[in-house]
Amino acid sequence: MVGALLVLAAACGRSADGGAAGTAPSTSSTRPSAVTSDLPVIGLDEAILRSVAVPHGSYTRSVLTTAGDEELTMMVHDVHYVIDTGFTAFTVRALVDEHGTPIDAAEAERFSLRYINTPERSLMRHPLAEESCGAPWVELPRDAIAASVGVDPALLFAPGKWPEPFTIIDLRTGQDEVLVNDTRSTIYGIEVPASTGMSLAALERTPETAAELDAMTTKAVVHVGRQSKTIDLLEVVLSDEVAAVLGADAGTGISFRWEIDTTSEPVDQTLPSDIAPAGCFVDEPAA
Repeated sequence: MVGALLVLAAACGRSADGGAAGTAPSTSSTRPSAVTSDLPVIGLDEAILRSVAVPHGSYTRSVLTTAGDEELTMMVHDVHYVIDTGFTAFTVRALVDEHGTPIDAAEAERFSLRYINTPERSLMRHPLAEESCGAPWVELPRDAIAASVGVDPALLFAPGKWPEPFTIIDLRTGQDEVLVNDTRSTIYGIEVPASTGMSLAALERTPETAAELDAMTTKAVVHVGRQSKTIDLLEVVLSDEVAAVLGADAGTGISFRWEIDTTSEPVDQTLPSDIAPAGCFVDEPAA
């Protein structure tokens, strides 16, 4: 199960058909809060628009499993984005081996993968690339990526494209429920497609699983900061039914968590100069 989940979680998450900047968020009603407070509730649609109005930012996307009271982080993506240009740079670290055993931080860093995507190019830094290609960075063929994920990378990283967590929230369905409204934040419970956060490439390779997930939804929690009035955190918690479709062991919970920083420093969009041509390094394309 661990190997399958790591594959499903890797590279681009499922939200590729989401909104572009300037598009009004989907209309969704809000259920009254069960939490009494004199503070005003921060509107979720307003928080989305404030978040995407910030030209650059970063987020950490984590894949977690839970068994009883134990929580294990399996994989982490550290992502930096620039909305206006479509520039996205991210580092992928697997924190467990194929058996689900945690690995130390130094090993995770040593075998981490780095990607840079623009509307025109996709680059990968792989720990074995320099030995094979004479350069640490490799150009990834866009046609191979499109065939792998089922979406043109130029659309995934188009200028103005909303970053993944904001697109996911915009694709929510049903009623928004205010769970908490206090001096720190307004916290919402929402429903999202069950395939949220999963690898486009893995879903493209398993159409039966993708079709089954497309017919299901699962719960998510969104934190809107009281001070910033932007989205600070999104966590998608897969239901037991969805986890079963993915082959998870009974009693094992699966979740995807996005911790978002819209106050981060401007992103350096300079591309590396030491790039090997596409095709010199044989590896599965990713975006």
